[in-house]
Amino acid sequence: MTMPRSKRTVRTACPLNCWDTCTWLVEAAGRRVLTVRGDPDHPITQGFVCPKAQYQVERHHSPRRLRTPLLRNGERWQTIGWDAAIDELAERLDRARGKEGSLSILSYWDAGAMGLLKQLDLRFWNLFGPISVPTGSLCWSAGLAAQQADFGGNLAHDPTDHAASNFILIWGRNPIDTNVHLWPFLRPARERGARMVVVDPVATATARQADLHISPRPGSDLALALAMGCVIVDEDLVDAEYVGSHVRGFEDYCRLCRQFPPEQVEAKTGVGAGVIRELAREYARSRPATILMGYGLQRYAWGGAAVRAIDALAAITGNVGVAGGGANYASTFISSSFADLTGQAERKPRHRPVPRPKLAQHLQELDDPPITTAVVARSNPVAQLPNTGRTLEAFRSLDFLAVIDFTLTDTAELADLVLPATTVFEETDVYFCSWHNYLTGAEPAVDPEPGCRSDLEIYAALATRLGLGEAFGSHWTPREWIEEALQPLAAWGITAERLLGQSLRHPGAPLVAWQDGRFLTPSGKVELLGPGFSPPPSPQVDERYPFRLVTPQHRRTIHSQFYERVQEALGVPEEGPPAVLINDRLASKLGLFAGERVCAVSPWGRLVCQVRPVPGLNPDTLVIYSGGRVGRTCANVLTPDRLTDIGLGAAYYECPCRLERESVMARGGEREHEPA
Repeated sequence: MTMPRSKRTVRTACPLNCWDTCTWLVEAAGRRVLTVRGDPDHPITQGFVCPKAQYQVERHHSPRRLRTPLLRNGERWQTIGWDAAIDELAERLDRARGKEGSLSILSYWDAGAMGLLKQLDLRFWNLFGPISVPTGSLCWSAGLAAQQADFGGNLAHDPTDHAASNFILIWGRNPIDTNVHLWPFLRPARERGARMVVVDPVATATARQADLHISPRPGSDLALALAMGCVIVDEDLVDAEYVGSHVRGFEDYCRLCRQFPPEQVEAKTGVGAGVIRELAREYARSRPATILMGYGLQRYAWGGAAVRAIDALAAITGNVGVAGGGANYASTFISSSFADLTGQAERKPRHRPVPRPKLAQHLQELDDPPITTAVVARSNPVAQLPNTGRTLEAFRSLDFLAVIDFTLTDTAELADLVLPATTVFEETDVYFCSWHNYLTGAEPAVDPEPGCRSDLEIYAALATRLGLGEAFGSHWTPREWIEEALQPLAAWGITAERLLGQSLRHPGAPLVAWQDGRFLTPSGKVELLGPGFSPPPSPQVDERYPFRLVTPQHRRTIHSQFYERVQEALGVPEEGPPAVLINDRLASKLGLFAGERVCAVSPWGRLVCQVRPVPGLNPDTLVIYSGGRVGRTCANVLTPDRLTDIGLGAAYYECPCRLERESVMARGGEREHEPA
């Protein structure tokens, strides 16, 4: 008789690239993960989790999960052992380095699976030699660069501080769906009478709970923020004492703002001049007032400038460095607290930077040498990079592509070699985020699935195979790497022994960003947008493309992971076309009905969709949720590979679009499209 294995509960955290990084209590028995629940003792995530926790359990046990390395043999996959897989990858890297030089090799990574030890792949490449590496971001880099220019760094108020706010301005952020643990920290302020205003072209779940929802045209955030600044300056609502002591460039900023009076900006934004004036007055008079920014508002050509213009509102009203205030975008405080594990500072390898949003173009056009070989980890660039058509061509042109992942993603399906990765339930690591100030030392709930290896194990084996094992530290355990990374935090009492299996707040993390008034800019002050800044020209109206497409996150998915759950939530078959959201009144005017098949068309591609009319959406806006499979549901077939003004970010939302009706031609069942 076989005795049942005893149950055990371990603490770990969600590895997804989400605001919250929920701390989990995972119950397991043998190799089986039984349940995942929130940790009730965690002061921020407070014992509840979003549905993506359960989706990760399902993926962990899924028959679709990869459990052995795959090598392409013509049009088919051949299963191979790990020794053969590492030999194949090592030989391919050696061959590329010998033929074209190491710059012909691209290491592409992103944040599909987070964790402190995931950065050890950079250690391998820094030892291997100069290669081509992605720079910038598909997510947030324009906003990061903006706040670095304004404040000299990236800090945000602790979530607990929002209780002190008298006014909450949520700009391009939807915490009810995408930052669920923020919402309880806003409730105390609202119960005291704090007003909440949401600025978003989409009538999100958060917008529906606000006192006021302002729905500007996509891409008009810069003009709206400068118009608010114009009102604050002209009506003498400025905190003159704070500006005099802590702000540089105020006069230039005033001259810039006065080019954007609300009466002129009304036409650009679709927001009435009176609404703009009242919003500016209420924000300036309600000190302390907090601004909570999301990432969508900086996914435009002038996205960095938009964030800088919003930062300026906080600075000129004295809402920087005070409890209940702040221009809150993201914090890199914890991520900058660790010892460097990559060896970057020691070796200073001369990697060739490739802007991430324009990777496909560089794969096609770079020479001296061209990129011929790529290794992709914790990302799915074929689905997530903009301009899918060009991205597919670029990846198909590679001589060799290796992918480390859980499943056959769109990128993995193009690969020559696929290496199956472990999941969060099988790993020791440290998890943290850019929103709250807690670290979680994660312990594995179950042993790794036979045939799967962690990223660390894969790169350690590859380093050993290439004669770099000693320098890489191939014999080090995850716990030893964590101890090394935590050395700068030891003075705070945070060590591997204390952290693993626990969640701890970084004691040095500020509750209030910039409270000491010491900014890390060259002047030591807040640097306002203005000097040397030329306002962007008014966008040219193209009657062929009357809409602007935005591709936000759905609450059930994150980027290209779990997109089938979006289809499920919207009542669309998994293999069916994605929903395209359109203003309900406009849909009625155009004669479009729910469920009707249309084709969304941009200058970069076309995608068959199903119409879903929704109230409150800006009438110039179309929404298709981010993610999906290439060739069926992926919205990036429509998006441009254009850079933001600063930060090498992806200007996804510079996407003019139109809808065409789909009608079935009588002859042969071929479809044709007519303008909606």
